[in-house]
Amino acid sequence: MKKLFCFCCDKELQPINSFQPNGGVMCSSYGNYGSTAFDPNLSFGTAPTIELFFLICDDCLRTHVARCIIFVKKPGEKEKVRPASEFVS
Repeated sequence: MKKLFCFCCDKELQPINSFQPNGGVMCSSYGNYGSTAFDPNLSFGTAPTIELFFLICDDCLRTHVARCIIFVKKPGEKEKVRPASEFVS
């Protein structure tokens, strides 16, 4: 099994399954317009799905929680932007 490491501090994380870490969070992105590092810019439909995964250990997430935001969408309501500190313990 591939070794897993925190994107921020390089701490090795123990896997629960293939890419889900124990003591950390798996994050992903399909890229976005504006990034000069990762924006696959593929057409939808027949193009393959390309997704970037990275891991953050719980310690780094707690340390840097003020840099994070969370989007909350309830059925029938507008999306709300919330500080991640409301959800990270």
